[in-house]
Amino acid sequence: AALELVRRATDAHEAALWQAGGGAEPASARLLARAASPGVVVPEPEVALEGHPFRLTLDEQVPQRWERGRKLLPSPWAAEMLLVPVDAPAGVLALAYPGIVPPGAESASVRAAEHLAALAVLLRTRAVAGREEGAMKALVDAARTLPGELDPEHFAAHLSATVLRTTGAAGAAVALAPDDTGKGRVLHASVADGRPPRLREYGEGDSRLALAVKHGVELAWDDLLREPERLALCTPDEEWDVAPRSAAVQPLLADGRALGAVVAWHPEPGRFGEREREFLRLLCSLAPLPLRSASRYVAVEQKATTDSLTGLPNRRTFEQKLAAAASRFDRYARPFSLVMLDVDHFKQVNDAWGHPAGDRVLQEVAAVLREGVRDLDLAARVGGEEFVLLLPETGLQAAAEVAERIRRTVEGRPVAWEGRTLAVTVSLGVAACPECAAAPNEALKLADEALYRAKGSGRNRVTLAPKLARAASIEDT
Repeated sequence: AALELVRRATDAHEAALWQAGGGAEPASARLLARAASPGVVVPEPEVALEGHPFRLTLDEQVPQRWERGRKLLPSPWAAEMLLVPVDAPAGVLALAYPGIVPPGAESASVRAAEHLAALAVLLRTRAVAGREEGAMKALVDAARTLPGELDPEHFAAHLSATVLRTTGAAGAAVALAPDDTGKGRVLHASVADGRPPRLREYGEGDSRLALAVKHGVELAWDDLLREPERLALCTPDEEWDVAPRSAAVQPLLADGRALGAVVAWHPEPGRFGEREREFLRLLCSLAPLPLRSASRYVAVEQKATTDSLTGLPNRRTFEQKLAAAASRFDRYARPFSLVMLDVDHFKQVNDAWGHPAGDRVLQEVAAVLREGVRDLDLAARVGGEEFVLLLPETGLQAAAEVAERIRRTVEGRPVAWEGRTLAVTVSLGVAACPECAAAPNEALKLADEALYRAKGSGRNRVTLAPKLARAASIEDT
């Protein structure tokens, strides 16, 4: 609407506002807004400034009159054009005429440029105020909701999304400080557009994030490409679709110790000024105590559901998952299989080499189970040397193949212990519901019986529970 008024006041057939790109020496200008008489051809939305009439107007900061023939005009159809600098910033008001520029148009165009500059300032002020208001609302929302997040990964997702809203960052990540193993990990990464970067673990001093956590200090970089130290931003093996140029890291401090840190980044340099960093400080001042509470809650929950020696789910967790599988079977007739596993001659290992050697054997068997199952499967330790696999949506034959693969892997992976090599084998029993058991609660008993038959017939083998007569007859037909 403003440009239409300018067009009429200057008797132009076209009035267009262009803005040069950022930086001291912008390479191009893009069309911001345009008003024109019917039928006037729309110009290209972006032009290179090298050798362009806009360049002279921006450099000299005085109105320029251009005639056809002297240079290729920004509007090629025009006979004459007026180009007027506009502090918008680095803007140009381009007025195009099919004939000569009418008397009085130049003075009117200068006044119009002044009004457009004032309008641009107003719009920028409104935009900044809108962003500030949105950022404050995001901070208030974070203060209200973050303490209620008891899952650290959900907490990290909420926190990183709030960082994007408050700072204008293109991406943000939340990481935990290194644990007793010396490794910290990124809980969650969010991006405004596109695919999040691949961020995993970091160690002491191997990334900028690690340095901020180690020393408990905030760090920021205007342009990572100009930094002499080519250090990873988050993790040594990080993978980016669009690499960051500017970044800021804020530690999450509680009782003088960094529980982790928040990283914000942008692919453009110089995007984290004092305003953005202050919002990041405020946000991170809200986060440490809720993060510590969520981490403690998970630790307590994990202790109650996980076997401390092997890291596998314990009997309690297995029984809960088995009940859920039984419920799915009762309601939807969804099949599942069970594999019971026992370490052969385990007592002899303890007697000969001591309980620490036996613990190492159990840990190695647990590692094989963890590697040998799908994400939807469950491998659990349910007794001293007894393990069980719950395989949803799996029939007897497929479960038998899983069991045999695990048997071979354990047999082919002897355990190193104090300079010795301990040969380890396992016996396995397999049962499936409904192939072997009409009711889910019978499947575990049948798998256990199959396991004892495997042990009684020589060990280091897989034994299957018998199929129900009905299932066998259907398969035969």
